[in-house]
Amino acid sequence: MAKPQFVGSGSRALILSKITMSSTSQKHRNFVSEPMGDKNVDQLAGIGPVLSERLSEKGYDKVSLLIKFYLLFYYISYEN
Repeated sequence: MAKPQFVGSGSRALILSKITMSSTSQKHRNFVSEPMGDKNVDQLAGIGPVLSERLSEKGYDKVSLLIKFYLLFYYISYEN
């Protein structure tokens, strides 16, 4: 890692440093590399086998269903 740079002074100084991080996981890159179609929720980054099983039990076994639910929930919460 590079030597940090300080911007400002005193207690409000910001520390800037160069950190190299991967912005996406391999699972995410695989998911977005092709059309969504009828992909299962376990193909989404951040959803493992346990959460995938719980979502499937509630009827959200496909990514498209999960996204529709999220968008509807977001719309309803935004309206209120």
